[in-house]
Amino acid sequence: MNITHNDCFYLGHISKVHGFKGLLVFFIDADNPWNYAKLKQVLVEINGQLHPFFIERIEIKEKGFAYVKLDGIDNRDDATSISGKELYLPLAKLPPLPDDQYYLHELEGMRVVDDVHGDVGKVEKVFDYAQNTLLQVFNDSHEVLIPLNEQFVIRVDKANKVVHVHIPQELLEMNRL
Repeated sequence: MNITHNDCFYLGHISKVHGFKGLLVFFIDADNPWNYAKLKQVLVEINGQLHPFFIERIEIKEKGFAYVKLDGIDNRDDATSISGKELYLPLAKLPPLPDDQYYLHELEGMRVVDDVHGDVGKVEKVFDYAQNTLLQVFNDSHEVLIPLNEQFVIRVDKANKVVHVHIPQELLEMNRL
């Protein structure tokens, strides 16, 4: 069975090679990279496919960086061949979150309900841009882009799969142009 990108989450990337014995520097793109200090395996994207690598040793450093020794990567040439590649893990490896927190991928498929306008539609996709995360919601073939911030999102009800929002009329009208 092949594991696909849809079954995984982005963990980070291989930043560079460290030394001559195949040691790599990973950048772990997570709020708490120490959650991954006992990681035993990682998926590396090579030519669009995810390839599993066993981790012999991992040492988390400051600011999300980690020194990592992968099984089978034993010299600088081997390490250089995968340097710069993206890292993934199966969704099941995500640490559990409290009820009042969520992962962005969990929002996809949820209903969006406005406190004034009612049902807005279903979240099709989440766009995670550097300065602005947006929910792409479709309603009657209209796309509505809703900023995912405390000004618009009242709460996320994970149990009932509902995103409660307060959207100004102007934003709804602007999205329907």
